[in-house]
Amino acid sequence: MRPTHEREVGIMADFATPAQISDLALGLSDGDYLRSWAAYATAPRFRFSETRLREVRLLADRLAGERDGLRPSVPDYEDGQ
Repeated sequence: MRPTHEREVGIMADFATPAQISDLALGLSDGDYLRSWAAYATAPRFRFSETRLREVRLLADRLAGERDGLRPSVPDYEDGQ
C-alpha cells in the first residue's frame, strides 16, 4: 500500500556548472526511497496491456479539443502590467 504522505525533495542538477554535494546533503538520503516506487511494479493499472497504447491515444485525441478550454484566462490590464 502506498503511503498517503511522501517526504521527498525534488532536486535539479546543473551539469554545465556542477556544484559539490555537501556532507549534510549526503546524510539526508533516505534508504527506503526506492520502495516508494514499488506500486509501479505491482499496481494493476501499471501492468502491461496490449491495448493500453491505443486507449491512451484515443483518450488524448478526445481531450485535445478540450485543452484550450482548460487554460486559465489572462486578465487584461489597462496599465500594461
